[in-house]
Amino acid sequence: MKKKVTYIISDINRAIAFEWVAAYLNKDKFELSFILLNKGNSVLEDHLKAQNFNVIRIHHSGKLTWPSTVIKLYNHFKSTRPHIIHCHLKVAATLGLIAGKLAHVPVRIHTRHHSSLHHIYFSKGVFWDRLNNKLSTHIIAISGEVKKILIEWEKRLHLKYITFRTASYFPNSKIVTKPLSIKLEPLTKSRTNTQLLEWFLDLPIGKVCNI
Repeated sequence: MKKKVTYIISDINRAIAFEWVAAYLNKDKFELSFILLNKGNSVLEDHLKAQNFNVIRIHHSGKLTWPSTVIKLYNHFKSTRPHIIHCHLKVAATLGLIAGKLAHVPVRIHTRHHSSLHHIYFSKGVFWDRLNNKLSTHIIAISGEVKKILIEWEKRLHLKYITFRTASYFPNSKIVTKPLSIKLEPLTKSRTNTQLLEWFLDLPIGKVCNI
């Protein structure tokens, strides 16, 4: 039986990485669908529909729409019963994970794309980061630095000048480090592009072509 996988993505017009997921995920093992939390139509939505994927857009335009969005996501999960939800970006992670937990979705993944942004610039956002960590069954860190933030910064509870280690908050086993990838083949069809990649990656041309 195929596993039902639902990607939940917020505030994106186009992201080639999701087009690659749609193109290359094993269709014999997974039944893939998408939920886009956007104000309106997007290039990504048009692309996915053109490839005959099941795509739902839920109108999202700020925190006033969060309660209704959670309810819509919850109802959708209860009716479709996905085995896995995979949430990307802040709003999709928070609302998708809340709805997924309420609907008893067994596997709830979120990819953590940012590292210390909220800790340094938007301290109120740390609450939502910690909530996402708690509600996820699996967390994908896109770099070692992101994993460090998750383990060393967000498993501590800060009360003024006292820091408590909250080891039971979520286990380290939840976290998997998976750097973001790009498909190099289309970029290496011309010598000019290959030379640019050689300069950018600081690798010999032959090595770039063989990655």
